[in-house]
Amino acid sequence: AGTGKSSACRWAAEKMSLDYYEVNLAGSLASAVTGKHTMDGFIEAEFCKAYAEGGVMCLEELDMAHPQVVGAINNAIANGHYHNPTNGISIKRHENFHVVANGNTLMTGATHEHNARVKLDGASLDRFRLGRVQVKRDDMLMSHIIQSHLTKAGITL
Repeated sequence: AGTGKSSACRWAAEKMSLDYYEVNLAGSLASAVTGKHTMDGFIEAEFCKAYAEGGVMCLEELDMAHPQVVGAINNAIANGHYHNPTNGISIKRHENFHVVANGNTLMTGATHEHNARVKLDGASLDRFRLGRVQVKRDDMLMSHIIQSHLTKAGITL
C-alpha cells in the first residue's frame, strides 16, 4: 500500500496521451463495471466509457473484488466486445483501451498482511501479467514528509 501503483498508471496514461479512468473494486458490486439505473436514468460506468472511447482503465484493488465483478471484467477483456447486461448494449472495444489492475497481493488470496483478499481464478490471472514492484524506503524523504505534517499541525520537535 502507498507505493505509487495508481500514480504510475496515471503517469502512463499521460505519457500515452490517453484519458485516465479509475475504479476502486474493494467491496464493489457489478455496477462498478456495468453502470446502474437510477431515478434520473442510466449512469454509465467509467469502465464502459474507457472500453468504448479508449483510455487507460486502472482497476484498483482487484484482489478485493467480488467474483461477479471480476467475471464481467474478464468477459470484456477476453473479447473485442462487451455485452453490458445492465443496459443491454454491446460495446466494441476501442483500439486504445488499456487496462491495468492493481492490488496488494499477487492475486493468490489472503496473506498475513492483507487478509481480506480474494484468490483470482486461472482465467482472471491469464488476463494480466503479474509482477511485483519493490520500493526502497528513503529515510530522508520520509523524515521530510513527517516534518512537513508536523509543521502544518503546529508541532515542533
